[in-house]
Amino acid sequence: MFIEIIKHTPIWVFVLFVFLFMLGYKQTKTRIINVNVSLILPVVMIGLSAHGILANFTAPLMGIGFWLVGIGLSLWFFSRAKQAGFENNNGLVQVAGSWAPMFVIMMIFIIKYALGVASALQLTYIENVKFIMVVSFLFGFLNALSISRAWQIFTAKPLNQANENFQQITA
Repeated sequence: MFIEIIKHTPIWVFVLFVFLFMLGYKQTKTRIINVNVSLILPVVMIGLSAHGILANFTAPLMGIGFWLVGIGLSLWFFSRAKQAGFENNNGLVQVAGSWAPMFVIMMIFIIKYALGVASALQLTYIENVKFIMVVSFLFGFLNALSISRAWQIFTAKPLNQANENFQQITA
């Protein structure tokens, strides 16, 4: 059955998988990016999750509700993570490499793919309220991880200012 599912998967899904995998792998390396670029990943992941909820569930409003609960809980839980710092005060930020974005990207893709397969096979459990709650919550929780990382980058202090504050404290 797994081989049949793969055979009937459109080519664009494999292209998307490769693109997302490469994007996730790129996140594992320390790099300098424009602050605005940090918003792309959360927007894409939110789009994939929202589409998964709206296109596959018979109760999309409940799904969106639990998605928002997942986002809120995750943002609250991970609000104290390490901050990034601006480079040269010119809108660039040095972002430490991490495997967490790869995990988030792949989990959202896998959940959305599995949801699409379940919908295509017309499996009845995707109409189950508990299933909708759990999947929507997971989408939201994972989305908030990428939102949280982007927010940390967006609100980070410039390196020069951070170094001045550190020197004042240690003096």
